[in-house]
Amino acid sequence: MKKLMLAGMIVLAFTLQAFAQQEMKVQVPMEKLVIDQSQVPQVVKTAVRKDVADGQPVQWHTFPYVFKKYGWNVINPKLVKKDKKPDQYEVYIKTNHGGRIDAVYGKDGNLVRMREVLKNIELPIKIDDAIAKSQYKDWNISKDKELITVGGEHVKHYVVKLSKGDQHKTLFIDEKGNFLPHV
Repeated sequence: MKKLMLAGMIVLAFTLQAFAQQEMKVQVPMEKLVIDQSQVPQVVKTAVRKDVADGQPVQWHTFPYVFKKYGWNVINPKLVKKDKKPDQYEVYIKTNHGGRIDAVYGKDGNLVRMREVLKNIELPIKIDDAIAKSQYKDWNISKDKELITVGGEHVKHYVVKLSKGDQHKTLFIDEKGNFLPHV
C-alpha cells in the first residue's frame, strides 16, 4: 500500500510540474521586425526629424505593441492581417552627445513614447532642488539619466538612479520637480 501511495505521489508531482510549466509559456515577441527606412511613412520620418535634432536614426522597426495606461500590451499577431501596414514604428537613434533614443511613433507621425538615455548631464535645477530637499538629499545621483516623453503633448519626466552604500533607488520626477509613482 505504501508503494502504491508513493508511486501515486510521484506521478502527481510530475503531472503538476508539467502543467505548471505549460501555464508559464506566454508568447511575447522578443524580437522586433527590422525594416528599411524606405518602408517607414514619410510623415513618421518628418516627425522624428522635428522631435530629434541631435542625432541620426540608426535602425527602424515595426512595433507590435499598444501603449496602455500601465505599460505596453502585445498585439496578437494572429489578429493582424498579413498585408496590413504597421500601426506603430520604433526608431533607434544614436545622439551626437553619446546618448541614445528609442522612440515609438504612430503611423500618422504622432509620438507615442520616447526614452532618451542622457550621458553625464546636469539635471534641471527644479529636479536638483527637489532631490536636495527630500529624504534622498545625501544619496549619490548616477551620471546617466533617462528622459521619458509621452504622447503628443510631449509630457516629460526624468528617471534618476540614486545610490547610498549598498542601497539603490530609482526616482521618477517631472520637469517641475514633483516625485511621481513608478510610471
